[in-house]
Amino acid sequence: MTGRIPGCPGRAPPPAPFAPEVPAVFRRAAAAALALVPTLWLITPGAAAAGTAHTGREVPVAPGVALSSSRAAGDDGTRRFSMLSVDLDGPAAVSYLGGESLTDPAPLARLRAPGGTVAAVNGDFFDSGASGAPLGAAVRGGTLLKSPTAGHRHVAAIDPSGRGGIHRASFSGTADLPGADVAVDRLNSHRVPVDGTGVFTPAWGGHPRGRAAGSGPVTELVIGEQTVRSVRDSAGSGPIEPGTRVLLGRGAAAERLAEVPVGAAVALDYTLRAGGFRPRTAVGGRHVLLRDGEVTGADDGARHPRSAIGFSRTGRRMFLLVADGRAPGTRGATLQETAERLRRAGAHDALEFDGGGSATLLAREPGTERPVIRNRTGGPERAVPNGLAVHVPAGDGTARGVWVRPRLGARPERGSALSPRPDPHRVFSGLSRALTARAYDSAHGPAPESGLTWAAEGGTVDSGVFRAGAPGEARVTARTGGARGAAGMRVLPGPARLETEPDALAFAGASGGRRFVVDGVAPDGTRAPIEPADAAVSVEPDLAAVTRRGDGSLLVEPTAESGTGTVTVEAGGRSVAVPLRIGSRSVRLADFDDAASWRAETYRAASAEVAPAEGYSGRGLALDYDFTAQRRSRAAYAAAPAPLQVGGTAFGFSVRVRGDGGGALVALAVTDAEGRRHSCYGERVDWQGWRTAEIDVPEGVAHPVAVERVYLVETRSARQYRGRVVFDDLRAFAAPAG
Repeated sequence: MTGRIPGCPGRAPPPAPFAPEVPAVFRRAAAAALALVPTLWLITPGAAAAGTAHTGREVPVAPGVALSSSRAAGDDGTRRFSMLSVDLDGPAAVSYLGGESLTDPAPLARLRAPGGTVAAVNGDFFDSGASGAPLGAAVRGGTLLKSPTAGHRHVAAIDPSGRGGIHRASFSGTADLPGADVAVDRLNSHRVPVDGTGVFTPAWGGHPRGRAAGSGPVTELVIGEQTVRSVRDSAGSGPIEPGTRVLLGRGAAAERLAEVPVGAAVALDYTLRAGGFRPRTAVGGRHVLLRDGEVTGADDGARHPRSAIGFSRTGRRMFLLVADGRAPGTRGATLQETAERLRRAGAHDALEFDGGGSATLLAREPGTERPVIRNRTGGPERAVPNGLAVHVPAGDGTARGVWVRPRLGARPERGSALSPRPDPHRVFSGLSRALTARAYDSAHGPAPESGLTWAAEGGTVDSGVFRAGAPGEARVTARTGGARGAAGMRVLPGPARLETEPDALAFAGASGGRRFVVDGVAPDGTRAPIEPADAAVSVEPDLAAVTRRGDGSLLVEPTAESGTGTVTVEAGGRSVAVPLRIGSRSVRLADFDDAASWRAETYRAASAEVAPAEGYSGRGLALDYDFTAQRRSRAAYAAAPAPLQVGGTAFGFSVRVRGDGGGALVALAVTDAEGRRHSCYGERVDWQGWRTAEIDVPEGVAHPVAVERVYLVETRSARQYRGRVVFDDLRAFAAPAG
């Protein structure tokens, strides 16, 4: 899901996004600013559009499968894309990825994958905060799992010959009942139309079918071996036994099904076609982004992490694309930018997959088995209902080549506050770059190594550590037996200056730690990472300790409860000082004397109202909410008349809450210094009377921040209730001023 909040007719939607899956409450951030971690940007084929610049190198994931990444710099920020190109005429095949059932979403890496999987991408949008079922059609190995729902009728489909395409799916079905047939409208869907029918199979899982049934008369026929085993007058729940199917009818259809006696013969028949054929594999999506090589113009007017799929004109090449977003250094991409990126790569038709926190691309490196995450969404990996897996036959197990790259090439983990580094294939004259090398076999999988030997041109290399010589082009080679590989390096003149990310560090007290990194800037402005091993670091020992880390960062851990000082770094004949501040202060952001100026907003809630009320001390703000409208995640907001600015680094927040015992989470919506929006979660309001709720600041926030909303959110679909809470004395715990 993109996490965008739907607006009410006639007004713009509230600008604070809400992720339907609320993550575990984050630990309070003990320090401020953002730090950078390494990443490897890879070359992407195709000419760059006006206003963008693309850089990088390609990763051979498997024969016919290549990963590329690109950075497109424009006036409105940087877009970062990762793309997997798959030759469907080669040994690679594409299969459906899913959980144990349609209503059992899981992080992409934990979905059921075929053997030999080397890459995967998330798939369909889903019934978030409720059943978790995909909204579009789903086909696994030629078996139809699910029919499409309105607004999600297009699929990415692989036909029996292995050719791919974007098509509109058409579902049809019939229930042969005593007396007359009845049309089957849905298969394993979270929504059955009024007066219609839906079939549920064991693939649905155990989620209650009441959401699909809605309100009004309902009848279920439990059918096994084409015989009615039981008749129910309500929607059931729990797993469906193997060999059994449930036919559910609503309204007029319920009345018709109620006439069918136990023991009656009932035959169910249904099928799905896409592009004139029955797919071997199909996953649903939303907007068609490309049709016949032309951008369709589909757009939602926002920047988010994105996920999409495209196919060439012949259907013999597949493109899986993700765009980073909601993370340090990138806000995300628009749908039109996503479409244009696929078109330039060679896609003829393309479809939008679920984006936002769901967007996930996995791909392995040569010489490894396990695919790893290749994109960032500003949060931890989200559970998704399905996706597509790319898998290849096993290789011969003999070393055929060696994959060599800088050790700093790893991307930061999702949800990290760290940002991408400059290209680690650049290094300053006289400084070093640590490299890693792995042997790979005929399928680019792991291969045994009989000892690695290294050689270098344009410098020296010792045990994989390259020491750069004179400015110019360099090359580092690794060999094992008869297999070899190399990495090209660009040697820059010594740095004109050093810079750090972040450029200052703040801590609440003598606990926790924060990483920072050092980059050098050449006389012509070209940037390159500085290895921790090349950096001489000094800091007052009674303030903090600094540790070099293998990921290319320096870890600072405070040793005092308060104080100020600097961390000084020297490398390449240059130095840089990082201000260090330890300690915190309490800053009142709102006493709610202006409660009449706040406004109510909702997300899936039946209603919300705000009004002045008696507070803990003086006036407070009452929030009345109604969470009875939907069985999904719901939120009720109190929006401030103007953003509440927090100077410096915010370590956390507190607000006094007169609870109602309802159990909703109390939260804040904040905007950070890069314009990205974050949800900060506290505890569940399971008390009555006054109590102080503490609210954490998640990783990845660029400081300073501004609070825009205080709100309640209910993530448990089974909970239906109304209530009222009162807020007072909203405070931030921030670094001292000055």
